[in-house]
Amino acid sequence: MSSWTKGKWRIKDQIINFESIPIYDTLRIEGKKDTMVLSRDDKSSLTTSNIEIINSGGQNRIPIHFSKLHFKNHTLYMIDDKGNIIKDKVKGIGNMKRYHTWFVMKN
Repeated sequence: MSSWTKGKWRIKDQIINFESIPIYDTLRIEGKKDTMVLSRDDKSSLTTSNIEIINSGGQNRIPIHFSKLHFKNHTLYMIDDKGNIIKDKVKGIGNMKRYHTWFVMKN
């Protein structure tokens, strides 16, 4: 499954701030009111079928759980809502293995 998000980012004092900017399509179904749905691609358009929006990938399929990252020693750490750097491992789904929550930048 793939996911993508458009937006803006800025960096200040080793903190990277993300701002997601969703792209919407207008979904038009005969006899119903037009609705807005997340676009499958990076261009807003009009669609007349909801079949094409049901797929295994697309915009914000895997929502970003953070809006800030801290960059230190070639590593990106997530920052929680209270501004704390997250360095703990988390338990995986369906198993007992624990996974790190940071991203290492390799050259």
